[in-house]
Amino acid sequence: MTTLSHREIDLGSAVSVAKVEAVLRDHPADQTPRAVDIDLSRCRLLPPGAGWRLGNAMSRWAEHGQVAVTVPEPGDFSGEWFKTMTRSGVGLALGRFAREVKTTSGADITALVRDYYEDAGSRSSTNYAVVVDLSETSLVEGLDAFTERLGQMAARVGLDYGTLGSAARAALRQACFEGVENVLDHAFRSPYDPVDRPMLSYFSLGFHRQVDRNRAPGDEFVSYLKQLTSRLPTDRPQRGFVEVVVLDTGVGLAARQSQDEQIYDGPLATEVEYTRAALATAGTVKLEVGDSFVRGEPGLGYSYILEGLRGLVAFATLRTGRCLITLDASAPGGAASWQLTDQQLGYLPGTALHIVFPLISDQLQMPQ
Repeated sequence: MTTLSHREIDLGSAVSVAKVEAVLRDHPADQTPRAVDIDLSRCRLLPPGAGWRLGNAMSRWAEHGQVAVTVPEPGDFSGEWFKTMTRSGVGLALGRFAREVKTTSGADITALVRDYYEDAGSRSSTNYAVVVDLSETSLVEGLDAFTERLGQMAARVGLDYGTLGSAARAALRQACFEGVENVLDHAFRSPYDPVDRPMLSYFSLGFHRQVDRNRAPGDEFVSYLKQLTSRLPTDRPQRGFVEVVVLDTGVGLAARQSQDEQIYDGPLATEVEYTRAALATAGTVKLEVGDSFVRGEPGLGYSYILEGLRGLVAFATLRTGRCLITLDASAPGGAASWQLTDQQLGYLPGTALHIVFPLISDQLQMPQ
C-alpha cells in the first residue's frame, strides 16, 4: 500500500453522491492518506446516499491516519445540523472516526460531537429512527424482538406499522431483518481484524416528503422515480418516501466471500466474481468458515431481501468495495433482480444496503 502524506477535501455547500464517489476514485484501495482534512463548513445539503458514503470513507482514512473535519456551528444539534448531519449518517461517522472536529470559528468540538453521538445522537427523533452497533442490540435477538423494535422505529417516521396490510408489513420486516442479520453474520467476521480499527454499524429509518430527481443517487434511481407513479394506486395518494439504511464498516461482500481482505487491491474482475457469488442463492460462506450462527437454511439472505423489496415496490442499492449493485422493484411483472452496474468506482469499506420505498396515505400516520 502506498501511504500518501496529506489530502484536503472541500465538498462545498452541496455534498452529492457524485462528489463523494469522485473522492473515492481519487483514492484507490492501495493509496491511503496519512491525514485527511475534510471541509464541510459550507455544507447545507446531504441528499440520500451521500452521507453514509462519506462516513464509510472516513472509517478507512481513520484506520490508516488522522481525519480532521471542519463543520458548521452545531448549536444544540437540532435544526439544520440534525437534517444535514445526523439524518445523513455523517454525524455518527464524525463521532466514531474523526480525530478532530472544529467549527468555522476554530472552536474544537471533538468531545462535544463524540458525546452527543454516543448518547442523544444515537437515539430516534422526529422523522428519523436509528439503532447503532447492531450486534449489541435487541435487533439481533430473533425475529420477534426485531419486529417489536421495528414497530417502534416505524412510528418515528410516520409509518403506522400496526395498520399496514399483512403483505406490506411482512415485506418490510423481511427486507430489514435479513439486512441486519447479514451485518451480524458477516460484517466483522473473518477475515476482519479488529485490532486498532474503529467500527460502526447501524440500522436507520427516515421519512422524506419528496426526493429531488436532480439530486437522486444515480440514473437507475431516476428511472425508478419515473416508473413509480404507474405502479401506485390512483385512489390513495403518495405522501412521501421511507429511507432504510443498514450499514457496516466491515470487510465487505467480496472479502468475506473470498476470505481475503486484500482482494480490493487486486483486479476488479476477481472482486466482481466473489461479489456475485455472495449474492447468489445458497452462496453463503458461513458453512465453510464456521464463525457465525446458522439459522434455518443458510445462503438465502439476499434472496429474502429481494422478496421483501418487491413487496414494497422499492429501489435498493448495495455499495460494497468497488461495486454497486442496484434493484428496481417498480418494474411490472415482479421481474426485479440484483443488477451489478458497470460503473468504475473507488473503494469503499464495508457494505451499505440503502432502500427507498413510497408511502401511500393509508400506510401513513403523519409526524406531528
